[in-house]
Amino acid sequence: MTIKGDYNNNVLYGTEYDDTIDGALGNDVLIGKGGNDTFLVEGGQGPDHYDGGTGNDRILITNVPWYYNFIWLEIASMESVELIDNQSSLAAYIVTNNYLNLNGTELRGINDIRGMAGTQYIKGSRQNDIIKGLDGDDFLEGYAGNDTLYGDGGADEIVGGRGNDALYGGAGADEFVFNTEHGADIIYDFEDGIDKILLPAELGYSFAASGNSTLITAGTTSVLLSGVSASLISADDFGTAPYNIYG
Repeated sequence: MTIKGDYNNNVLYGTEYDDTIDGALGNDVLIGKGGNDTFLVEGGQGPDHYDGGTGNDRILITNVPWYYNFIWLEIASMESVELIDNQSSLAAYIVTNNYLNLNGTELRGINDIRGMAGTQYIKGSRQNDIIKGLDGDDFLEGYAGNDTLYGDGGADEIVGGRGNDALYGGAGADEFVFNTEHGADIIYDFEDGIDKILLPAELGYSFAASGNSTLITAGTTSVLLSGVSASLISADDFGTAPYNIYG
């Protein structure tokens, strides 16, 4: 069944079968219920709330009007969506203004994931993601994959997760959180005396010079503070993580 909204803020429900749901314009609540559902995106829609329900559900970007130069996929919230698939020829960016967890979602043809003004809580997928917090005090987690994370403005909490990640705190007092088996990460703009490295209390660490940079080793995790002299680093640059990150 095909279910389509209009220019208003719609609440649309699917059936227990395979549905195609198109909220059209407006800030919509789209609920797939049962079946393998497709949430259709053909232009500047959202921010919408997506709930796939049971089944293997997807957000499909396709048939974008000719006058678009790129696509903003604005997601207010999302759960039980297994795939976001950009089948258009345009660059597509996932944008959220709140909480977004992509751990269980496959991304195809997505250029990056980014927040809006204010505080965002964004967890990436199992793939190689680019995540941008922009302004505000954000929590960014790459999860699996070789990710690139940008905190930008604000006091951000940045977790690369598993994989070999590139991390940028940006302006503000940022915290970079690590656990064992988090791979070989690089922080490109660590500010001594402002930013912090957070590790679980039980995880020991050491640091040493690596050229004009500092290499931190903690279990099987290594963190290179690019361009930061080891002579500047001390115990004051470290803290205890308030939780364990295993992703």
